[in-house]
Amino acid sequence: MEEPELHELVRGEPFASALTPAVLIDTERVRENIATTLRYIRSPGAWRAHVKTARLRWTVDALLDAGVERFKASTLAEVELLLEAGARDVLLAYPAIGPTQWRLAGLAAAHPRARVSTLADHVEAVRGWRPGPVAAFLDVDNGGGRTGFGVKDADRAKAVAEELLGAGFALLGLHSYDGHLADLPEAQQRDVVAGDLHDLVRLAEQLETAGHPVGEIVTGGSHTFVPAAATPLPAPWNERVTFGPGTVVYNDLRSLDRFGDKGYRSAAFVLSRVVSTQGPDGVTLDAGLTTIQVDGGRPHARVIGVPAQVGAPSQEHLKVTVESGPVPAHGDPVLLVPRHVDTTLAQFDRVYLVGDGPVRTTATVTRPF
Repeated sequence: MEEPELHELVRGEPFASALTPAVLIDTERVRENIATTLRYIRSPGAWRAHVKTARLRWTVDALLDAGVERFKASTLAEVELLLEAGARDVLLAYPAIGPTQWRLAGLAAAHPRARVSTLADHVEAVRGWRPGPVAAFLDVDNGGGRTGFGVKDADRAKAVAEELLGAGFALLGLHSYDGHLADLPEAQQRDVVAGDLHDLVRLAEQLETAGHPVGEIVTGGSHTFVPAAATPLPAPWNERVTFGPGTVVYNDLRSLDRFGDKGYRSAAFVLSRVVSTQGPDGVTLDAGLTTIQVDGGRPHARVIGVPAQVGAPSQEHLKVTVESGPVPAHGDPVLLVPRHVDTTLAQFDRVYLVGDGPVRTTATVTRPF
């Protein structure tokens, strides 16, 4: 839907009686964004789609319908969502320690037709795993400094691989996340991403020489997958690399700032209302930090359809100053695009789907175990 259509939509039912704040997902735009991603990756089989952004069964189904076969998740609830949707290859892209791995093994046993895996970066961590049909990717750190071992630490890679083999767990490949490269200038990012990918290939070759086959190298997050997919690699590695963008299904201000010229559009919107007016051009919305976080930077949201400056949010309030045109009145709906859509979706247990038929609601994956 276009912005004028969205504005018209939220002034009628069911939104006139909807509690706010709320999240709207434009399903037509989601499908467009999926198609755009596949144009860059070139093959659905090369997209290991990250669903920490998606969080919806509807969006997972849309990815499956587009031919995407491999997925990444950050939580057990997301893993369960994928398995229930029929996904056949699911990676918990987070170190599975203790009870998390035990529960993951239980999910894998309950879905024997699927290949379920997780990350490993320490021998000690693997020693705490319980038996079950769970495989592993080695978690490689290429500079983010959160988890994993250095891409040039072949000795540690071999040690963890040996521990997995001895404990009866299959090694599927290497995993690397490069979100720390998101803000680099385009030319510099292209060079760094290409260098990191070649380093991963060298590590994979060292592992294979030591007798540990590497069937897949997972790389290329939401802000780096385009240069990663364009990096030429020698055979057989050009067929073994997969890319893990997730934000691209909905997009946000951060992603559109970085690759808005590549055909992507925002598909997730926050619906808020004016709860107070402050002076001739100031309004306060019910969309504070409990709706949109500031972890992605500021301004943390943009008002669509109204030229406005977004102020600093408090817990429940967001002050907006209208720069030109009519000022929304008490109770008027106001649509926002968040700067970071992942943490926004994580704060809602239901969202509205619009754009391809009647408006309906659907649950997100917020339920705990």
